[in-house]
Amino acid sequence: MNRVIIESFARWHLLGPACIIASLFLIAGSAYGVADTYTAPKQKTEQLRLVTYSLSSSFGYDVHLGKNTLYGAGVLTEKDISALPLNIVERIDGRFYHSIAADQPLESVSHEVEVRALLENPNIWSKTIVLSPRTLIESQQCSVIFAIDTDMLLELAEIINSELLVPSTTYNITIEADVRTTALTPNGAIEELITHSITGKLQPTMLTWKPPLDNNHSGFLESTEVTPVSPGTDRIWWPLLLVLAATAAVYFAWSYNRAVPLLASVTRRDAAAIRRKYKDLVVDVTELPPTQDTQAVIEVSSLDALAVVAERLLRPVLRKAVPDGWIYCVVDGPTTYQYISRDCPAYSAAGSTPTVIDKS
Repeated sequence: MNRVIIESFARWHLLGPACIIASLFLIAGSAYGVADTYTAPKQKTEQLRLVTYSLSSSFGYDVHLGKNTLYGAGVLTEKDISALPLNIVERIDGRFYHSIAADQPLESVSHEVEVRALLENPNIWSKTIVLSPRTLIESQQCSVIFAIDTDMLLELAEIINSELLVPSTTYNITIEADVRTTALTPNGAIEELITHSITGKLQPTMLTWKPPLDNNHSGFLESTEVTPVSPGTDRIWWPLLLVLAATAAVYFAWSYNRAVPLLASVTRRDAAAIRRKYKDLVVDVTELPPTQDTQAVIEVSSLDALAVVAERLLRPVLRKAVPDGWIYCVVDGPTTYQYISRDCPAYSAAGSTPTVIDKS
C-alpha cells in the first residue's frame, strides 16, 4: 500500500470528527436562519411624526412699592428682584403666561387655566387657596393676572397655627397653574394637560421665590403606517446553506466510517509484511524483558535500521502488540535498541515518522 494513501487515511482519522462536528454546527446555524427568515413578519409598522408642537409657560409678578429709600417708589418685576421685602410692598400682582406653537397651522386653539396657591407649615399642615378660578381663553397665547395677597396669606397661616397650637414664622408657598390646551391641525387634534408651578418661602417680612419661573414642554402627533416587507434573498441563501451543510455532514460521516476500517486493514497488512520480510529475525512476544534502571534505551529511526542492529549483534527482534501499534526491540545486555510503529503516522513516538514497508 502506498505511504501517501496511508498517511491520508491517518490524517482523516484525526480530522474527520472535527469536520463532522463543524458541519453539525453549520446545520444548526442554517436551520436557525431558515426559521428566522420564514417566521419573520411579512409587514412592518412605523410611527410617522405628523405634527410637532411646543408649549411654553412662565410665571411673573409686578411688585408695587410704597415710599422707601432702598428702591424708591415704583414697580419691580421678577427680572429685578426675587426676594421681596414685604414692609415696603403695597401689593403684588402675579402673572401667568402660556402659549402653543407648532410646525403646522393651528385652528380652534383654547386654554383652560386655573391658578392656585398652596400654603404649608412644613410637616404640620397645608392649605390650598384659589387665586384665579378656571378660565377659558380662546387664543394661541394667553395670560392670567392674579393677586398675591401676602397679608391675607400670613393672617390665614396665623389663624391655622393658633387653632392647632403650633408655632411657625416661615411657610412654604407654591403657586401652580393647571392648563388644558386644545387645538386642531390638518393632521389631527392636540390635547395637552400640564401643571406648571413655582415655589418660595413666605415670612412675615420677606417673600422669596426660587428659580426657574418658566417651563417648556414639547409633544407630537403620530400615525401608524404598515408597509409590506420584501423577503429579499435570505429565503434563497439560508435554505441553500442548510442543504450544503447537511450534504457535507453526510459526506464527512461516510468518509470517516470508510477510513477507519481501511486504516485498520492497512495496519494489519503492514504488520504481516514486516513479519514476512524479517521472518528469521522477528519474534512475537507477549511481554518484553523488564528494563533495569541502568538499562540504556536507544530509539532507532526505522525498522530496517533495527534489523541491521539485530543482524550485527546476532540478536532477535522482539515484537509486542500494543493498542495503537507495535513495539520492536533488540536487547543487548545493558542496551536496548527500540523502534515503535504506530497505527497512525501522526502518533509517532519522539516526533519521528516510522517507515512503512511496502511489499506491493
